[in-house]
Amino acid sequence: MKAIIYDWDGTLCDSIPASFEAMCHVFERCGKPRPTMKEFVAGMRQPPTAFYRDCGIGADVNDEQIWKWYLEKANHHYNVLFNDVVPALMLQRKHGFKICLVSTQRARILEPLLEGLGCEALFDHVLPEADSSKTPLFIKACHLTGTDPRSTYCVGDLKSDIVQANDSGLISVGIIRNGYDVVSVFEEARAAFIISGLDELNDLIL
Repeated sequence: MKAIIYDWDGTLCDSIPASFEAMCHVFERCGKPRPTMKEFVAGMRQPPTAFYRDCGIGADVNDEQIWKWYLEKANHHYNVLFNDVVPALMLQRKHGFKICLVSTQRARILEPLLEGLGCEALFDHVLPEADSSKTPLFIKACHLTGTDPRSTYCVGDLKSDIVQANDSGLISVGIIRNGYDVVSVFEEARAAFIISGLDELNDLIL
């Protein structure tokens, strides 16, 4: 049995530009320089406030205030699939792949979103609130798909996705969206493959 595990934001859903601007707004409110997209891709991890701390926003600004400033600019209603998602995933399913979606979004937010986008049927399994489990994220996803991690692909747009996939023994795939210059980030993380779209993934695995 074959499987592909997908991250949601920035991998299948084109939500990163809006989220990045909201995050930069937090830095501006703190009087800090805006990070670059490369710094974001390399450093963003769970919990999200850890990235702000890593970039020098100190304990004098608490997590609640960071979230408040983020929400001043965040647009949670902007959710659109990348154009290659539906045809690529349909083809993968046709070739017998199990598809699992992971997201840090809460189920009450993610499930209506998938329904509204009309893409819930693309996934055999959906793992929301993915950072809340003590079981390694991608291992838990493999348990859902019933597949061996060594033959399971994991596709993500952040360095942390690649590191977690490698640590769990999966085949890591870094995906570059919107033309961002982040190839070196994925190379440093030792991604097994680096792609710029899901058609490239299908060329590799089908």
